[in-house]
Amino acid sequence: MSEEVIVREQGNAAQEDGVSKPSKKRTILSLSIISMTAIGLGLGAAFFFHSQLAGGVTTDYTKIDADKLADDNTALLTAYSSVKKAGGDYVSAFSSKPYQVANIAFQLFSAHEHCFAQGKGVGSAKLFGGSVNQNIRSTVIKDGDHYFEESLSLSGVVNLADRMYQENNMVVRHVGRVASGDVEKPASLDEGTTYTIPNYQKAMGRDLSNPCIYIISSKTTYLDQTATSGKPTSFTKTAEGYSLELELKTKAVVNYVKQMQTISSLYSKPSFTYVHLSFTLDKELNPLTMTSHEFYHASTGPAVGSDVEGTLTTHYQTDGSYTIPELMTPISYWTK
Repeated sequence: MSEEVIVREQGNAAQEDGVSKPSKKRTILSLSIISMTAIGLGLGAAFFFHSQLAGGVTTDYTKIDADKLADDNTALLTAYSSVKKAGGDYVSAFSSKPYQVANIAFQLFSAHEHCFAQGKGVGSAKLFGGSVNQNIRSTVIKDGDHYFEESLSLSGVVNLADRMYQENNMVVRHVGRVASGDVEKPASLDEGTTYTIPNYQKAMGRDLSNPCIYIISSKTTYLDQTATSGKPTSFTKTAEGYSLELELKTKAVVNYVKQMQTISSLYSKPSFTYVHLSFTLDKELNPLTMTSHEFYHASTGPAVGSDVEGTLTTHYQTDGSYTIPELMTPISYWTK
């Protein structure tokens, strides 16, 4: 992906004026195959319907205090700077507290005046004896004190587009559809709903300036060999920089589930089996990529639910010329 965000010509963006009314069966499927914003920078993940049987254990997130789960990270960059000045032995400094590495990486990323992050996810699931593929595209741009977020999703039964613009103390959210056959191009978006930042945070779990929807802390990270996802927490040096694996406790999603329920119209908050984050970092702990891998149960009705699995890979860039697009202007996505 080039250092500059390439914005494609708008062209004939206003499409599909006459969309046939979905059948009742199709509507039920659309509610069952969940597409939502996964990472704090609005980086969507693809999640897929695996069964129509209700099940799973309902988690009562109302009893989880998000503020008490977070660590005080105000001095993290000072500690990081001291290690860097002493030669940068980050493994020795942070291997016992690998969750701090993720928070350092996000703080380094957010400190830039101009930031860009882009995610792509894809997967498939068995559905009524067949298979469903779903694609996700998502982009976040920070341009000074202006923020932009896009989440697009397309499969045979789901077509969703979200764009959010944040400036001063307000967020405007536009909801619509992507072009038929092109998950990277919004085809229609509504006039938008305006939120104050506190109201947006209440509905979505975060505002656009927050770089991560998960709470990554000493209270939410497994530091032993627990690895329901298949990979335990670890922090290692590589030829290119560093590799960070974080196996998170399910309470790390307390803010995330607010967003999921708002976007996906779920019957109840989902119950997670695992959340795993895999980072590649450069030699100074700047984030290069992050891949999320999740598994949870989502209920779409009092007797209908599904086991859901999703993965998403996000790429991070800083200090390029990143243009916040107009409402209907598509963004080009990396192809490698």
